[in-house]
Amino acid sequence: MRISLHNQKGIAISLFIIGLALASVGICFLNIGNQAAGITDFVKTWTEAPGTLITAAVEKKGEAALPHVEYRYTASGKEYTGHKVFLSGGPYDRVLETPQGLEIDYTEQNGDSHSVTYAPNTSVPVYYNPRVPAESVLNRAVPGPRKRFTLLGVLGILLGMFFIVRSLAYGPI
Repeated sequence: MRISLHNQKGIAISLFIIGLALASVGICFLNIGNQAAGITDFVKTWTEAPGTLITAAVEKKGEAALPHVEYRYTASGKEYTGHKVFLSGGPYDRVLETPQGLEIDYTEQNGDSHSVTYAPNTSVPVYYNPRVPAESVLNRAVPGPRKRFTLLGVLGILLGMFFIVRSLAYGPI
């Protein structure tokens, strides 16, 4: 028997392959959401230290406006310099240079919108990794749409399962 889309065996195999592809994409999206959750939990364990913001400006990369900061803090008796606002590096809703310094609007993974302002020569809390004190951030939030990835992942898996089950209606593969 020849396999083609004009007979039941060909349709069954096609639906099965489409189902596997959709389920695989769904699993990838779920994994992205899960990794973002892991980063959020990881940063929450970091130690807080007082720091001083040295510079706060906007850096242009093509069309994108990114925050550029530099700050100093002391951890375990040693002074460090940091450059990260968030561990994940974005995405940001808006990055704006103001006369006072830098303003960043972002949406957290749970969907809440926030705005933070950083001004040079001010005291700021710095969060650093206790195992690697040179690794630090100014904000523990992890911007990004985690809920969207989770929703897309579940949707992909459900659609994939639908196609796989539907392929079985055409007989064994």
